Amino acid sequence: MMIKKAKNLRAPAGRYLLTMALLFGLSDVSSAHPGDLVKSFGSAGTTTISVPMMDTADFFSMFTFVDHDNRVLSAFRMTDSDREVLVAVDGTGVVDPTFGTGGFLQTPEHSDFWGLQIDSANRIVTVELWLSGPAPGVYAVRRLPDGSLDGSFGSGGLVDLGTLYPSLSVSYLALDEHDNVYIAGTVGSGESVPAVARLDATGNADLSFGSSGLASLRFKPAPDDSQSTAIAVAPDGSVFLGAVTFPATPLEVGEIIKFDASGSLDTTFASGGVREFETAGGSSGVTDVESISFDASGNPVVAGISYDAASPQSIAVARLDATGSFDKSFNKGNVLVLADPGYSYQSPTVMVDGRGRVLVTGAASNLSTGNECLTAIRMLEDGTFDSTFGDGAGRTLVGSVLGVSNASFTHDGSIVAFGSDYATGGTQGTVYEITGYDPPPILPPDHF
Repeated sequence: MMIKKAKNLRAPAGRYLLTMALLFGLSDVSSAHPGDLVKSFGSAGTTTISVPMMDTADFFSMFTFVDHDNRVLSAFRMTDSDREVLVAVDGTGVVDPTFGTGGFLQTPEHSDFWGLQIDSANRIVTVELWLSGPAPGVYAVRRLPDGSLDGSFGSGGLVDLGTLYPSLSVSYLALDEHDNVYIAGTVGSGESVPAVARLDATGNADLSFGSSGLASLRFKPAPDDSQSTAIAVAPDGSVFLGAVTFPATPLEVGEIIKFDASGSLDTTFASGGVREFETAGGSSGVTDVESISFDASGNPVVAGISYDAASPQSIAVARLDATGSFDKSFNKGNVLVLADPGYSYQSPTVMVDGRGRVLVTGAASNLSTGNECLTAIRMLEDGTFDSTFGDGAGRTLVGSVLGVSNASFTHDGSIVAFGSDYATGGTQGTVYEITGYDPPPILPPDHF
């Protein structure tokens, strides 16, 4: 088994800060404009986190999720020791000393996180690659809220994925409302295809899923090469797998594949179970599907990257209906490309709030200065930009960060995300809080 790295994750050059951005605020949302820093959070809207276990290190952000106690759990890489660290921060931005050791949990040297989720019992589920330590391998790991391994899952909290699925190159992780664990990746070498496996809530391989526990699909003829890029489980148990195909032509093509709850391909969805993405003119497409969420009806909302040789990377967003067709009530049924000639974008995460508004976060690189910042973009239910948010055009930019990870909702409808702040360097982490509107968010079962 291999770990297949996500395309948008890249090691930074230089030394950076661990940065979390709490978007839409955890408190005092009524007194600030949507997109502004909340002055009551930390010191004038920011709080700084020190990482005591480190002397010098580069930070590389990976994943962020919020648990049932509204505690932020963030995973980041320390590139000096090539290992991962989990930090737990409470709703005020203070490190939670009851988690791990003083609020931090460190994996073995030469390790990677390739997925982080919170299950219904507030347990922390990850996919981890350990290249050193007592038992090198690829594992699904479940920890209790205090960071200790959960002995009721697998063997002492660990499931050896390399033994269960030797042909699967692991990339992504999702959960359903029953705490089943979905492992997305790729099978095959050279002419690879997207695939997903399912573990039950105790860590056993679910052999009733797909074919002997593994669902996969070759939807492009050889020699086209496809791989998984995202996964989400809908409220009805359907599994949506993001994919990208590398055809003979230079332009990559993004797709979304739908399997039903049994792991069978849902051929009633789009074209034989697969939706390919293109912009309205067909000149470029969603070349990487990087994030999938759901609206109140359980229909998928997708974000990815659109680019070609002549243009900077842009964020692309689409909403589909139950049949897999483009939803004509969102951007008139077209893929919405969030292009800005002054910026290049990467690492988008899409979510839907309680009013049906579409929220996208990501990293925006200023093409003139080379600096990167965290961006948040909010669209109304019809796909038009929300003029009440941020700069009046639906966007806000925060700080100087590199390697922005995924974003997550808090219980009050806030958004949290983080990246690696390279403004001053060192071993400090800075947390920003930004306010917004506070309806109950739509939370897919793979999150809470």
